[in-house]
Amino acid sequence: MLRFFRKIRFELMEKNKTGKYLKYAIGEIVLVVIGILIALQVNNWNEQRKENKELIQYKSRLIRQFQKDSSNLSSFNKGYGYVKPIFKTLDSTFRENLKGNVKKDSVIKIPIFITLQSEFLSETYALDELKNTGKMSIFKNDSLKDKLTEYQNLINQQHDIISRTKNKFDDFDKLLYNVSKFSDMYYLVNAESINQDAFMNQYWLIDASREAQRMVFDAITNTNHEILKLLRQ
Repeated sequence: MLRFFRKIRFELMEKNKTGKYLKYAIGEIVLVVIGILIALQVNNWNEQRKENKELIQYKSRLIRQFQKDSSNLSSFNKGYGYVKPIFKTLDSTFRENLKGNVKKDSVIKIPIFITLQSEFLSETYALDELKNTGKMSIFKNDSLKDKLTEYQNLINQQHDIISRTKNKFDDFDKLLYNVSKFSDMYYLVNAESINQDAFMNQYWLIDASREAQRMVFDAITNTNHEILKLLRQ
């Protein structure tokens, strides 16, 4: 094809047909430009096709992984549903004791798991991959991208709460060990012993930390459901 155009160009130059040569040259430039535009369009189509394929693959992986997270979150909720009434009763008992409504020689049962911190570990590895490779841009839904970022931030926030309060939980565990007897997975504490400010201050800090973790965990659960809904659209 190039040889054909070159032959025409030489013939026009040899015959000194400048006008026709200029028209031909312009036409040749137009053809080249059109060819470049077509090539760019084809390349764009190919890139878009590859991106769409990659998007479908990531969506499929994210759905599977967020479904697994959802199942694990459900197990966490069931576990918390079991211990929540125990903590509620304990809080009420402590408040009544501070008001003087509990006999001093009464024994208060404090479950050993009060000082245990359970951290939810997400299994959304595809989300980490998207962030680390900078491929989050393949998602055009801004709401989805915002929720994915929010989810990671909540997971990190949960981890930060546990890291910041770990020493406080350990200190309270030592205090319980020193002022109580241990029996059948419970610390048995005399009501008079917990009237001390040091004990109650530590307990309310543990209680507040536990509630903060609970709020973040609820947010993780809700965001997980919202992400799954957006991914399936």
